[in-house]
Amino acid sequence: MSSVKNILFHALSAWGHNKPMAALAVIITRARPDIVITVITTAIIYPKFHNELKSKLSAEEYHSLSPRIKYANSSCCSCLVNSTRQYH
Repeated sequence: MSSVKNILFHALSAWGHNKPMAALAVIITRARPDIVITVITTAIIYPKFHNELKSKLSAEEYHSLSPRIKYANSSCCSCLVNSTRQYH
């Protein structure tokens, strides 16, 4: 059994920098079932990122891949702490 690997994404707080990360997160999670993507973003980008993921995936694919694409609002420290998990 292979271990789960986590990739952390972060970009400038501009939609033009974050939108491609949503596409890359989808490509990576489709190709590699052992990868979890964590995206740290801002309150302004957070809902846009969520909508971008939903637009790139069918409902079924969103349901299967979204647990492996985590995104957190960096302006809320407790969100980052609560979304952190240990994978073994």
